[in-house]
Amino acid sequence: MKITKTDISYLVQNIFVWLFINFSFNLLGLWISKLLDKAGFNYLQSITNEFVKPLLIQSAVFIIIFILAYVFLKNRKITLYIFTLFQVLAFHVIFVINLSTNHMIHFETTLDDWGLEYLSNMGQYFVDILYIYLPLEGIFKNGLFIPRNTGVFYLEWIFLVLVYFGAITWLSSKAVGFFFTSKKIALNTEKEATTTENLTDTAVEMAQVESNDTDENSDNTNLSDKNVSAETRDIES
Repeated sequence: MKITKTDISYLVQNIFVWLFINFSFNLLGLWISKLLDKAGFNYLQSITNEFVKPLLIQSAVFIIIFILAYVFLKNRKITLYIFTLFQVLAFHVIFVINLSTNHMIHFETTLDDWGLEYLSNMGQYFVDILYIYLPLEGIFKNGLFIPRNTGVFYLEWIFLVLVYFGAITWLSSKAVGFFFTSKKIALNTEKEATTTENLTDTAVEMAQVESNDTDENSDNTNLSDKNVSAETRDIES
């Protein structure tokens, strides 16, 4: 597939808007959490590891999947949502393979498990606001990660995060359409109006030139007629 300037512009616009919205909502989530629970708010011990790193990983995964989907899929309208569909698949694969059937079905893994690390890096501070009212309890020590309530874990770590990704993707699509597509339409409309005005002016000028040419031809014809009449009179005399 040949990538044109229009394709590059479309990719850059959507990537920039998506990253900006994701960053803004995470920052907003931290602010709201601190506002609602000042006493229990846990400040970030490492901004790099707890805020910057997860956002960079999310951004990298989104950019790679979005570009690949745009290159290989014919339907460009759904390419932006392939990232969310990928996350739905990845999240549920991680969830299912870590389900344990010992003493009822529950989620159980280790703190260094790659799947848990992936879910952790895909976590959203905007979703974490729910932790204030519905904290996740369980065994999170000695290298073990065993939530007491698998339903709450699924809600906060999987379902709401997927809803979040779907929501910001939809929002970024609308934002790109509003800020970039509408501006492009306005510019095209202005160009068309200018072109129409120029064509109108050109047509008027051409009409004037044709009118002047017609007048000159008419004057020349009259002069020729007068000369012929004069010569005729001279011959008759």
